[in-house]
Amino acid sequence: MLIPVLYRLLIRNNIKSEKSNLSNKLLYLYELGLKKMMSIKLISLLLLLTMIPIGVYIYSQIDKQKLPTITQHDIVCHIDWNENIDVYANKERLQSIVNIMQNKPLLTSAYLGKNEFLLSKEPQYSTDAAFVYFDYQRPIDVENITNNIQELLYSMYPEAKVECFNSENIFQNIFSSQSNKVLVKFRNISSQSIQNSKIQEINNKLSNLNFIENNNYSLKDVYEIYPMHKRILLYNVDYSQLLEKLKIIFGGSLIEKVSDGSQSINIFIKKNTNRVFDIIQHEYIINSKGISIPLTSLLKYKKVNALQVISADNQGEYYSVLLSNSLSNTNQIQNQINNAIVGISDVETSLFNDAYKQEILFSSLIKVLIISILLLYLILAAQFESLVLPIIILFELVFDIAGALLFLYFFNSSLNLMSALGIIVMSGIIINDSILKIDTIHRNYKNGMLLHEAIKNGGHRRFLPIILTSLTTIFALLPLLFFEGLGIELQIPLALSIIGGLSIGTIISLFFIPLMYYYYGSIFVSKHTTIKNDILLKNL
Repeated sequence: MLIPVLYRLLIRNNIKSEKSNLSNKLLYLYELGLKKMMSIKLISLLLLLTMIPIGVYIYSQIDKQKLPTITQHDIVCHIDWNENIDVYANKERLQSIVNIMQNKPLLTSAYLGKNEFLLSKEPQYSTDAAFVYFDYQRPIDVENITNNIQELLYSMYPEAKVECFNSENIFQNIFSSQSNKVLVKFRNISSQSIQNSKIQEINNKLSNLNFIENNNYSLKDVYEIYPMHKRILLYNVDYSQLLEKLKIIFGGSLIEKVSDGSQSINIFIKKNTNRVFDIIQHEYIINSKGISIPLTSLLKYKKVNALQVISADNQGEYYSVLLSNSLSNTNQIQNQINNAIVGISDVETSLFNDAYKQEILFSSLIKVLIISILLLYLILAAQFESLVLPIIILFELVFDIAGALLFLYFFNSSLNLMSALGIIVMSGIIINDSILKIDTIHRNYKNGMLLHEAIKNGGHRRFLPIILTSLTTIFALLPLLFFEGLGIELQIPLALSIIGGLSIGTIISLFFIPLMYYYYGSIFVSKHTTIKNDILLKNL
């Protein structure tokens, strides 16, 4: 409603009778190309159809992700020293590692000690672990930095382990991690927890599989201390004071209370047998009557091979193993793991990863796309009163999507939520152009023009609107390809898919649509006109 008013007020008295030289040249080249293509219709059609296998091949080769890959300048490393050290020793070790690192970070921030934050999804760490944040001036390679830290730790602290990963930004926190690694969860069917003996069997069975990357939390020799509750009552010892005494003796970081509804409480200690025995036999506790009671009379301990961390989800406790990120066939992975653990009773497996969420996401997008195309087909069929013309228009989407995938693949991008959104936007723009072009040609032909004249006139009238629509969109998105930043990197796949789809789609709208309408007019419209004339002659 606004544009006609503005046109009347501002432009109607300043209309130039001739188009610009550039418009005339472009229109001349287009009509020359259309004439050439119409002279070799079959060859032109076959050349255009080659875009279909190219698009299918690129779809099979292009990376598929939930979100675009974002350049990382910072990483987070979790270092477990696997020794009974206090916070001060932890800090000194971490400083010594940072001082001799090859890749010096611009900023280092570390969290040392035990974290007991409420409502935190992060695992709890003890004083012998460090959670370190490294910020670099340039983009970094997580694998190289991890290897560097591992070499330093192996030479200085052989018992230590390190795991580094990209620091998540706000988008990754909202839409979850982009990791392609596969986590295999093992559960005990007959009980709530999985026994250590079964975990050891699983590790032995999986050792022959080449796609096992590492265990999430491996078994380790530890010592369990068990309070003898009858003796505690007999000697009138306050149980809470006993626990506090043990925390003081062993530093507090290696003692965890596990409540399962019974009186038994396990306390895990990373010490050798003699050392644990020496500590306990030289310690006493004062009971309620002021008498010193030796701890050896109240406690017993044994060496076990157990997990350092117990993992659980809404289905219960599980043991997890991390697989390589190069795997794609989920059914094949599941079968190989099930075959490997044959003989271990009461154990079931399940695979978990964002990669499988992506499969569900893309399958859902495909279903939505099919439903949308079907609805659009019904609308166009009603508009044109034809079942064939909408197929011509919608068939163009195959070429447009192939062009978008070609640009994404050429610029080393991926098929993700942002690029999929760009493909949807691009398809809407191109479909609009094709609808208007088909409508113009179809009206000319129905009004009595010859088929060639109708195609030529329709192409002449719709040439500039199609070109201007595509160029304005492409030029508006081009600046996104030359800047950096979190927001820009998220929008680059969207821009690439729109630019690629419009570049190919504009050519398709200008040349493929007239060619397909020629076959439609030659076969369907001419046949319909002949039948109609025969009916009229019979009536006469």
